[in-house]
Order: sequence, then structure tokens, then C-alpha cells
Amino acid sequence: MYDNSTAFVTIPSDLGGCVGSVPGGIIGGIIGLPFGDPKAGAYVGASVFDTAFEAIIGAPFYVIEFIPRKIYEASTDDDEQPAIEKTIETIGE
Repeated sequence: MYDNSTAFVTIPSDLGGCVGSVPGGIIGGIIGLPFGDPKAGAYVGASVFDTAFEAIIGAPFYVIEFIPRKIYEASTDDDEQPAIEKTIETIGE
């Protein structure tokens, strides 16, 4: 999910996905019972919860990594504009 990020983001994101797949598998298995295929429901539930937990857990780490990177990139430009204003404009694009 966070392919361009460092291990600072990907490790917590992947761990969150592993944790999320457990309740997702249980809920998916229960939902799959009336349809006669609890295994398929468990697979779908686990993958959905895995993706959701990766996004939720990784997002704060991504923000912590992303903002300083953008401030640094903006501060290395030759313009006279302060770095924080350049960063706000860059994020808004």
C-alpha cells in the first residue's frame, strides 16, 4: 500500500494488516455461513480487513514521513518564499 515509503511506514502498516486479518476472517466466516461457504467468506473478510487496517495504521506514519520530506524539498528550492508556505502549496496541488 505504501510502496514508496521507508520501513518506518511499511512495517507498522504490514503489522496492522496482519492483526486486522484475524477479526476479518472470523467475521467473514460468520457471514459466509448462510451462503454455504464460510472459507470463502473468511478469505474475503480477511483480505478486506487486512487492506483497511494497513491503510488506517500506516496513515499516521506516512504523514510523519511525508511532511518533513516536503518541507526539505521546498527548502532546497531557490525561490525566496519560506519553506512552510511552499510545502502548504505543494500539498494543496
